[in-house]
Amino acid sequence: WQDVDQDDPPKVYHTDQNLWFQEDGTSIRRHPAWASVLYLGSEGGPTAIFGRDTAVAVMPRIGRYMLFVGDRLHGVLHALQAPADFERLTLLINWWRERPFGLAEAPSDPSRILDGLQGGAEYEPQPRLPARRSTTRPPPMAGPAVCEVAVPWEEHAEAWERQ
Repeated sequence: WQDVDQDDPPKVYHTDQNLWFQEDGTSIRRHPAWASVLYLGSEGGPTAIFGRDTAVAVMPRIGRYMLFVGDRLHGVLHALQAPADFERLTLLINWWRERPFGLAEAPSDPSRILDGLQGGAEYEPQPRLPARRSTTRPPPMAGPAVCEVAVPWEEHAEAWERQ
């Protein structure tokens, strides 16, 4: 989904997930394999991602693409400096190993949706389909290249602040 936020308040920390409630009252919670953010603007606060012992803050910059493990807690911090009238514009994409539960098929004629919004023919959503269970296991996904940095934060604090 895309996110345009003119006021850029902090986003509540959360994990991306698909939560499916079953008829017996139980639920199934699944996280994407990977979550990603494509920054379409350079304004606004950084995205913070939290690991067990680490945290990373990524500043918006046009064309920057951030990829992180899909079950990580994350959110958006206040902008360090922002003009009075700006938009934080991002495209968020989650990458799933299996099709999430409860998705509806896309309409065969998307123009019917627009007709419905403009007071024309009503759009009738497709019925929800049961999740497809794969009988074969997909190959493991390669993760992003990661390297340990054994340099104290203080040595690079000014450079990080300028980013």
